[in-house]
Amino acid sequence: MAILETRRDGSVDVDVFDELSAVREDWAALESSGACTPFQTMAWLEPWYAHVAPHFDASPLFVRVRDHATGAPIMLLPLVKRRHAGLTVVEFSDLGASDYQAPLFAPDADALRGDRRAMWAQVQAALRPADLFRIEKAPAFVGGARNPLADLARRRMNFSAWDVALPPSRETFDAGLPDQSFLRELARKSRRLGGKGEVRFAEAREPHEIARAFDALDKQRAARFAELGRDNILQRDPFRAFYAAVALAETRRVVRLFTLSVDDEIVGTIFGLARNGRFCMIMSTIGDARWKSSSPGNVAMDRLVSQLIGEGGGVLDFTIGDEPYKKSFGASERELGAGVLSLSWRGSPRLVVDYARKALRGRPDLASLGAAILRTR
Repeated sequence: MAILETRRDGSVDVDVFDELSAVREDWAALESSGACTPFQTMAWLEPWYAHVAPHFDASPLFVRVRDHATGAPIMLLPLVKRRHAGLTVVEFSDLGASDYQAPLFAPDADALRGDRRAMWAQVQAALRPADLFRIEKAPAFVGGARNPLADLARRRMNFSAWDVALPPSRETFDAGLPDQSFLRELARKSRRLGGKGEVRFAEAREPHEIARAFDALDKQRAARFAELGRDNILQRDPFRAFYAAVALAETRRVVRLFTLSVDDEIVGTIFGLARNGRFCMIMSTIGDARWKSSSPGNVAMDRLVSQLIGEGGGVLDFTIGDEPYKKSFGASERELGAGVLSLSWRGSPRLVVDYARKALRGRPDLASLGAAILRTR
């Protein structure tokens, strides 16, 4: 077990490690009884550290915070350290794969409710030597508990997350939708699909079903993104290997894969992560041009709503991005925070840039000045 840094300056003990095995026990404890998003579960991040981190020359870095008196785990930050733009940057295990950044934490810990400034000062000190600690896509709350990163991520990102709390019945959900004509349109699209064959919405559960569903998602996404001229993360190394490893895992599953089929042809897929009654939708795809007029993407999402309500409700989390269809399904906007902490004199200019981003938001009169400043990033 390699301890890189230790801080024993107050009511908490802060230790920094470079091996996942050193924090596995605390990670499991916080994941089972604490708060975290699905993007901080071991089922998601262990493959991430195996596939994504090495591709970017990012070194694993785990910050463990324990109660000094009892030794109980309070917080765990799954991070990486890498060189970027001439600086040593510490950031969350993301690099384009994870939609939310948050620690795993014990919501009832006094250290997270009391003098958080002192705790974060210890964490920052433990992260040195480095130049920056960068935070992005930080939700204000995680599972109903305040995200400890909210103290640090004070700049609003230029996109949001969207989610909807699902009621106990489909009737209640439908009655609460802002646009009732959307329901009528969904019904028409569903009937149109039904006119082409037997429509079936199902979760892929068996290994062969999961492999077939992931293959369909991969091919449909590649075709659609090529048509749109957009970058497809599934066609970039090392992300396809990472997503495949998470999707095809036979144990410690966090992924749920759904398919919409007409007869035996998959015409739509939904790929998401599930934790504690929250389903985080990451990717959805549709079949080729033959199916576009039937909107299989929206029909599949509509069937997913019914599926989740039938399982007891919870939250359908559309995660990041401001696509209009999310409002149609009754989702509400949630702001995401970002921030940069300077850990050295070399990182201080970047801190100035981050404050400038915050100050210039919503000030078109200062756009030219802002553009000049931001070109320094």
